[in-house]
Amino acid sequence: MLFCRLTEDEVRELFAVRTSKGVTVIQAFVFRDLFEPNTPNLDGIRPFASEQQMQAVQLNPAWIEWVVHITRIASEYGLVMGNPAHLVQRVE
Repeated sequence: MLFCRLTEDEVRELFAVRTSKGVTVIQAFVFRDLFEPNTPNLDGIRPFASEQQMQAVQLNPAWIEWVVHITRIASEYGLVMGNPAHLVQRVE
C-alpha cells in the first residue's frame, strides 16, 4: 500500500499521524504481493520496467528512486522502515 497506493502528500499525512500516536517503525513491502509483484504506483511507475526484467529480477531504477524517496520522508518524521522478515529471529 505505501509504495503503490499513496501519493507523497498522503504518505506525509500517514507518517504525521503515526508519529503523533507514538509509532516509531513503519512496516513496508517493496512489492505489493507475490501474485501481483509489478503493481504500479499512482504515477504509473512499476517495480519492473518489463516482464523480462521482472523474470530476471532487475528492478526499475525509477521504482528504486521512489522507494528511497519514501524512505527518506519516513526518516524526516523520525520513523524507521522495516520488513517483517527482518524482525523475526531465524531458528536453525
